[in-house]
Amino acid sequence: MVECLECHKQFEDETTLHKHLRAHKISVGNYHQKFYPRYDKYDGSLIKFKTLDQYRSNEFNSKTNLNKWLESVSVEERQKYITDFLSQRKQKKNLKYSLTQAELKTLMCPGMKYINDLFVGGYYQICDSLGFVNRFGRYKLEKDDFIDISKKVIFRDTREQKGLDFDLQTRNKCMDVGDYRLANCDIRVERKSIPDIWGSLSGGYDRFKREIDRAVEQDLYLIVLIESPLSELYQFPFRRQVYGKIKMSPEMPLHNMREILKDYKNVQFVFVKDREDASRVIEKIFSAGDNCRNVDLQYLVDIGGF
Repeated sequence: MVECLECHKQFEDETTLHKHLRAHKISVGNYHQKFYPRYDKYDGSLIKFKTLDQYRSNEFNSKTNLNKWLESVSVEERQKYITDFLSQRKQKKNLKYSLTQAELKTLMCPGMKYINDLFVGGYYQICDSLGFVNRFGRYKLEKDDFIDISKKVIFRDTREQKGLDFDLQTRNKCMDVGDYRLANCDIRVERKSIPDIWGSLSGGYDRFKREIDRAVEQDLYLIVLIESPLSELYQFPFRRQVYGKIKMSPEMPLHNMREILKDYKNVQFVFVKDREDASRVIEKIFSAGDNCRNVDLQYLVDIGGF
């Protein structure tokens, strides 16, 4: 049973309680902030409410505050925060695979480079010690991991709109998985603009997962490449002068991205700078071929190694 702290009535579960709060003309967020206040560990401000899960799990209101707090505490405290965060995340979300760089960037946790510098043995060793299965076995690709594809042809799906430009020859071909591929290569690249990825991770979520399922059935590896930085996804709901009113916050699309990465091992999400950078990265992906399965491409892009 759950008690309403406004009127002390009892309810079977939180869902029923939250519906009841309308009688008090109080939102779910205001209710929890009032009766279960949580405060930012860096500046003491009340934790902002976006979703109940976010409110209960976040200890900071922003990555900026997290970074400032990490700078102000000892190495041991930094290490404890990160290991506790990863361990709790694993248990709460029933995770099997270690978090990717793209996931870490959407959560209140430092990225892989920071963790690699902080811990002897690096991020993957920490994840291994916490019981994760590491999705990737390497941090970088070597020169020998790439092949010359200058004489190859990139095939582009016939339904691809506003296709990218490449230095390589390009031909149109109907594809049921991805937008770009190279002959005799099991890697597929699905190109997305910010509006595209927003749609795929919200209203088009089920259809997007069916495409991933087709990739699994065909033993294909799908790289979802977004031709804008991740920060653009956070700003998208506020671009009303261009896209109209967007009611959904970025939390739901990002949640769905993390759910896909939780359930599928044959997918990566990679955010790059712009369309030109997207073309460059796709050519690098096809040059690396199946080696892309063994390395976190978002991490490589972020450290300038790809």
